[in-house]
Order: sequence, then C-alpha cells, then structure tokens
Amino acid sequence: MTRAIPILSGILAMLVAGCASSEVPYTRVSVPITAPRKIEPAASFHSHLIDESSGIAKSTRYEGVYWTHNDSGDRARIFPVTLQGETVAMGDGLGIPVKLAQSRDWEDIASDHKGNLLIGDFGNNANMREDLCVYIVPEPNPIDANQAIVKRAIPFYFPEQKSFPPAEANFDVEAIFVANDTWYVLTKHRADADTCLYRFDSYREDKPNALTLVCRFGARGMVTAADALPDGSRVAVLSYDNVWVFEPPEGDIDRLPEGKVYWRPYRLGQCEAICFIDRDTLLVTNEQGKLFVIPITDLIEVQQ
Repeated sequence: MTRAIPILSGILAMLVAGCASSEVPYTRVSVPITAPRKIEPAASFHSHLIDESSGIAKSTRYEGVYWTHNDSGDRARIFPVTLQGETVAMGDGLGIPVKLAQSRDWEDIASDHKGNLLIGDFGNNANMREDLCVYIVPEPNPIDANQAIVKRAIPFYFPEQKSFPPAEANFDVEAIFVANDTWYVLTKHRADADTCLYRFDSYREDKPNALTLVCRFGARGMVTAADALPDGSRVAVLSYDNVWVFEPPEGDIDRLPEGKVYWRPYRLGQCEAICFIDRDTLLVTNEQGKLFVIPITDLIEVQQ
C-alpha cells in the first residue's frame, strides 16, 4: 500500500493553482497502473424524459426510491426511480416539478438524512456565475405528489475566486454531500486533475455564504458527483474516469484523505451521479440513461 504525500505550507501551497490559494493540505495518492474496468449496466431508465441524469440520491423516507434529475436545459423537476430504472410514479408523467426553484444548471442532488433533498444549482462551466445556490426540498411522496416545494434556497461563493472568470478554471462544482449534518462540495477543475473540498459553516438565505476551503486532493480527473454515509465513515467521489471511496478517521471529513482510500478507474460513459445503495454498494448513473451497481469490494485499496 502507498501513502499520501501532503504538501502543507509555504511557497508550495501558494503555487497550487485555482481554489487552493491559501495554505491547505494537498494530497496525492499513488495508484497502480490499472486499465479502466468496463462493466455492464444493471439497468436503464425506463422514462425517455430522464435523458441526462446528472445527480442521484437515495430516499430516506420511501423504501426503494432514488431521486434523479437532468443536467442543464431541463425544467426544474425531479424523478423518483428504482434500482431497476423504473419510474415510481410521476403524476402527469412529466416528473415532479420543484416549485420556487430555477433550473439554470442543476448538477447534483443529495439527501440531508433528515427527509430533505439538496439540489445543487451550481454548474459553472465557464467559472463566471455569481449566483451559486443549493435548494432545500422536502421529499415529496413519489406516489401521489404533483409538486415539490423549495423550503429554503442557500446561496454561496468561494472566497478564493477573485475574478469571473479566473485565470485557472477550477471553480466549477458538480458534487455535494452531507455528513454529520454538515454540507460539503467538491470542485471540478479544468486547469488540472485535482479537486478542492469546501465546507459550509453557515446556511443563511439573506446573503451568500462563504465556504471554507478544507483541502485539495489529486482526483485524477474531473469530479462530477459525491455522496457520504450519514456519519461520515465513508465518502464516495466520482469523476469521469475514476471512483474513489474514502474512510476518514473517526468520520472527520476535514481529514478526508488521511484514512483508508479505495479507487478504481472505470469506463462507464459520461457518468455524473453517484450514491450509496448501502454501506458496501454504490449506484452510478450516466447521461446515456444507464445505471451501474458497484460493490466497494471491487475497488482497490490504495492507502492503508
């Protein structure tokens, strides 16, 4: 097994581009030379309306239900589905509209483990947006709901971004997860193959919340989604090319790369959504409408 190499301070920390412009830990885990694994999908979405699945979250209120949404260009709506790709029920057949929400560029969805969905309207390909936000939406009943309603909208920003667009295009964000009742997001980089972990320390509605930069990690690709167990004991991170699972010490997300780390490259199409089915199993969806089930035992332990 190999150890992560932290770059912690001084000139090296200041030279790290983009989001990590202040002194934060930088970790890069060595991985073996491994060909990407191609696996067969477990199912396909039955509804043709789910044509660019960009987020997936397991319901905490309704057994066997998962919530997904499309990428930018769709209306503000969510779809309840099963692991077999079936739509549970959709009222008029057009999905469940989310009232009081805009849909500029929805990129991920998460559960707060309290019966609410968090919908991230924070896609920022050009790194020019100044209206990033997360919608808090109580889970509607998938059987008979004709709408879901936003309870709160939480705006946020990255203090490290000083210009729009910045010189380094590292402030896109497509991944949100919740652990220990705290929200986190991971950035998607175009100037390098890293990601930055940010933490919410406030959840105000009246003004944008400044996120706290926690660490930077060598993700070996563009990060497109994430999920966590409620106690933070495992965190899954997805990129177009890799799946990572972290076991931070004592579930402390601020120490994400310090514990055991599992990884494997996969060839799954344009995959942009991941969630835990259970502690030991992951669900990944791609924008081509396929669902993949990945046991964590299929990943390679790359850090002990």
